Amino acid sequence: MRRVAVVSLVLLGLAPVHAGAQAPRLTPRPPSWVPRPCPAVAPDAGCGTVTAPLDHTGATAGTQTIGFALLRATGARTGTLAVLVGGPGQAGTSVAKSLALELAPVRRSYDVLIVDQRGTGRSGGMSCPSLASATSLRAVTTCGRSLGERRALMTTREDAYDLESVRAAIGLPKLSIYAVSYGTRIAGYYARLFSEHVDRMVLDSPQPIEGPDALETLRQLALPRVLREVCWPPSCRGFLAANPVTGVATLAARLRRAPLKGTVITPSGKRVSGRITSTGLYALTAVSDLDPFLRTRMPSAIAAALRGDAAPILRLAVGLPTSDVGGKEFSTARLLATACVDSRLPWDPAASPAARLSALEQAVTSRPASAWAPFSPTAVVSFSEAAICLGWPSTPRPQGVPQQGPAGVPVLVVSGRDDLRTPLEDARRTAAQYPGAQVLAVPDTGHSVLSSDPTSCTITGITDFLGGGTVAKCAREERQPDIFPYVPAHLANLRPVPGLPAAEGRTATAVGATLLDAIRQAGRLTETGARRVGGLRAGTLTVGARSVTVRGYSLVDGVALTGTVPLTRAATGHLTVAGAAATPGRFTVRAGKLRGMLGTDEVRLAVKLPLA
Repeated sequence: MRRVAVVSLVLLGLAPVHAGAQAPRLTPRPPSWVPRPCPAVAPDAGCGTVTAPLDHTGATAGTQTIGFALLRATGARTGTLAVLVGGPGQAGTSVAKSLALELAPVRRSYDVLIVDQRGTGRSGGMSCPSLASATSLRAVTTCGRSLGERRALMTTREDAYDLESVRAAIGLPKLSIYAVSYGTRIAGYYARLFSEHVDRMVLDSPQPIEGPDALETLRQLALPRVLREVCWPPSCRGFLAANPVTGVATLAARLRRAPLKGTVITPSGKRVSGRITSTGLYALTAVSDLDPFLRTRMPSAIAAALRGDAAPILRLAVGLPTSDVGGKEFSTARLLATACVDSRLPWDPAASPAARLSALEQAVTSRPASAWAPFSPTAVVSFSEAAICLGWPSTPRPQGVPQQGPAGVPVLVVSGRDDLRTPLEDARRTAAQYPGAQVLAVPDTGHSVLSSDPTSCTITGITDFLGGGTVAKCAREERQPDIFPYVPAHLANLRPVPGLPAAEGRTATAVGATLLDAIRQAGRLTETGARRVGGLRAGTLTVGARSVTVRGYSLVDGVALTGTVPLTRAATGHLTVAGAAATPGRFTVRAGKLRGMLGTDEVRLAVKLPLA
């Protein structure tokens, strides 16, 4: 199943409104939408636009086009589900095909309405040439100035009013809402401003309505629990530490003294230099809740780094983002226009940028060291949106909403237990803001739960909730991928396969570990749409439709595999084992079983591989 990358970025709190304040009601213009097919968005989709006010308070003249897509129910319709995706800055219609598949059980009785945030997709794309190659403070300042008065109107509140413009124009009396990441803030605003038009809500990976901390200490709050759960079973005690945070802290301290350097093998097989700093280690940790491959490899990579072997963690760090801002599926300009104004930053966004650095320094020094542990304040802050927003032009802070949600609106909060950016601990606090809200905690799943849960538990829970049924708890199933084992760099340090001479037994262990690595790398390449990756020590891997081709592919120094590895149990592959440290061998591979010669002995090996 293709996953929709709906990234939760740091969006922070808003000035509260007075409890008695009433939201103005809209009289939107007639829609320019005539149900017209848009199969490029999704099969059977109808697309259109509504002309909404640029500023719903009326203080700034102008209009804003809001684009949307409607996917009709595949069965008897009982309601309409509005889908609000993340960012800010992601266009929902750009991931409509994936959403249609993921929400297929819901679509049996619900139309699905996907509304693009203003400044994205069919709602008028927003971009800044200055951000094309960098997000330096100068580029950020230039971008903000180029947006003019519109930069003050790319807010969560305006997004909520845009949704109401679409609802009213289409003529729907009520909406149910499925929202994820930043979309949950839009949903929270909408429910507080227009509760009479909300039937029920599902909040997936919710951001707090008042906004998470700009300095991102929520990640550190959840990290000890998440690492323990990632490591268990069987735990990382044997190769890292009984408490894996101890290993992370030890490596972070070393990297603060000096970066770790080593060699990375490119997809073409070339050897290039690599390095990772303490900020890089924090960045790996921060983005791991989006990537189960990364999440389940970090413990063994950290263990290797602590033993002086840089290769595993440098391999993971290839292509690592340098900040928590942006991504190819987002409008960075829209993201900054929201995050740098609509956020709970250490300064008033309307104040002069000249005073922001001192305000940031004061906010950092006022917090105890435990707020940043196991990382340093420098590592955390340098990756944060607060650091990027130092350069955003002065812009008035928009009006917020009350923290408490409306009574009488059923709410299901869905939280991945491996989520760091919107962790379970904070999701429970969000649920407490809605009387009677339920929490569905999903094991072995990170941020954006519906799109990343490999089981059927999340979609079953959402479907049952929307249908008024009971939501069952999610039981932990066999994890895919499971935690990757620690594999020493040198053959002499591997345990031999029992029943074989020492040299052959260690080579057999290296072959099994290399095969496991190859199959998991192939799975990741398939998900990302890439075809080739470099080995850990040497060689290349190329993924095909039914098999993986390896050429000199090495996970352990001096042991390399060449040949084909089948991706299904029914197919057959052939491998040659060579290398300076290896016992030479030739194997036939089928259904995770190897038969052939290793040295002068006939050998049969069984390797537990995640095959189709």
